[in-house]
Amino acid sequence: MANRVLGIEIGENLTRVVEIDYKAKNPKIYNMFGFPTPPGMINDGVVQPDGMFRSILYSKLKEKKIATKKVVFVLNSARIASRDIELPLVKEKQLKEMIAMNASDYFPVDLSQYKLVHQIIEKIDRPEEKKLRLSVIAVPNDLILSYGALAADCRLQLVALDYSGNAIKQLMRREIPGDVKVTVKVDEVSTTLTVMDGSMVKLQRNVNHGLADAIEAIQDSELFGEYLSFTDAVDVARRKTCLAIRPDGTVPDEPAGGGMDPMGHEIDSERFKKLRLNVSYALSNLISSLGRVIDYYQSRNSDTPIERIFLIGLGADFSGLSKLLTNELNVKVVPLQQFDGIHVAKSINLAEAKLAEYFNCVGCSLSPLDILDSKKNKGIGAPIMAGTAAGAMPPGGAQAGMQGENHLSVLMGSLFPYRQGRKQKSLFLLRCSFSFLDCVW
Repeated sequence: MANRVLGIEIGENLTRVVEIDYKAKNPKIYNMFGFPTPPGMINDGVVQPDGMFRSILYSKLKEKKIATKKVVFVLNSARIASRDIELPLVKEKQLKEMIAMNASDYFPVDLSQYKLVHQIIEKIDRPEEKKLRLSVIAVPNDLILSYGALAADCRLQLVALDYSGNAIKQLMRREIPGDVKVTVKVDEVSTTLTVMDGSMVKLQRNVNHGLADAIEAIQDSELFGEYLSFTDAVDVARRKTCLAIRPDGTVPDEPAGGGMDPMGHEIDSERFKKLRLNVSYALSNLISSLGRVIDYYQSRNSDTPIERIFLIGLGADFSGLSKLLTNELNVKVVPLQQFDGIHVAKSINLAEAKLAEYFNCVGCSLSPLDILDSKKNKGIGAPIMAGTAAGAMPPGGAQAGMQGENHLSVLMGSLFPYRQGRKQKSLFLLRCSFSFLDCVW
C-alpha cells in the first residue's frame, strides 16, 4: 500500500474519493466512493476544515477498510489561470527565472498571492531556433494553504495538489481514443471542454454553468418527493430522463410518463413534460456556452475538426444529457462508460461504479503538477504544506471558525512529518507548528 494514494475531488455538493496507485505505469483502482459535501465547506475553491466532512470521510474509509493515508487533492476554481507560452530551449533553472521575469505579462494580477507552476508541452525544433512550449499555471496561495489545513485536520499526508485541467489532460492521454481527443466534463456549477491533438492540449475552456440549476428544477417540481436533497435529485436524474429533446417535452425512444413517485402513485404525464422542459431550459446557458467554444475551435481548426465528444463528470450519468448535447451541438456526444488502461479491482461493481464521475480523482494520481515543490521538500514530503498552512493561516481565516477539539488534530497532523523527516527540515516544520499556536491561543 506504500504507493497508493487517495485522489479526492471536493465539489460544491458532492465529494468523490478514489484509492489508486500513485504515478504508476499501469495503475489500479482499489476503492471508490462519494458523499455529500457539507454546506458552506467550499467557496470558490477554498476549503474550510469541517468536522462533518472529517467524520464522513473517516466512516467511509473504515467501511471500505482503507488504510491509505496519502492524499492528492484536485483544485477546482475559476481563480486558477493558465497560459501557453513559448520560451527558448534552456535548462530548468533558467526556465524558472524566465517565467518569473515575464510572469506579470502572462497574469495581470498581484503575483505575490499566487504560486506559479509549469509543464513542458513539447519541444519545438525549427531550422532557425529551438524552443519549448509550456503551460504556466497560476494557483492562488489561499487555495494551497486551505487544502494543506484540510489534510492536516483529517490527519492525511498531503503528497500533491493537482489542477483539474491537468488531471483531465493526463487521463485523456491514456483513455480517450482518436487523434483529436475531446471531453466535456459537466459538474454541479462548472463545465470544462478539453481538446487534445495527440498528447498536446489545443484548447481548454471553463464554462461557469453546470447541472445545479437542472437539479434544482427537479427538486422544485416535487414530483419525486418534497424536500428532495441534492443527492436524491441527482439519483432521480440518473434513473429517469428528466429533460426534453423535442419542443413538446418528449424524448425519442423514451416513455412520455414519469412512472411512479416514491409513494407508488403514477406521476401525471403533463406535469412530467413540464418538468422536462424546465430542466432543458435550465441547461440552455450551459449548452449555448459550449456551442460558442466549439464553434470557435471549429472555425480555426478545419483540418482537425471535432467529430466526437466524450462526456465525463456528473453529466456522464445524467440520463438523456448526451442526446440533448448531440442534438444541440451538432456533434456526436457519448458518455464515457469504462477505463481501458486503468485496472479496476474485482470488488468494485462496475455496473454501479459511475467511473466517468471519478475522472479527475483518477487523473490526479498519474502526473500531478508540482505545486508543492516536491524536490525542495524531499525527505519530508508534502506534509510540510500542512504545517505551513496551519502556521500561516491568520486569525479570522480558515482556522478561526474551527472548534477547540480540531486545533489539536491540525497540530498533530502538522507534526506528523517531524517523526519521519530529516532533522533540519523537521525543525523548520516544528517552527511552523509553534507559530500555529499563536493563532490558536
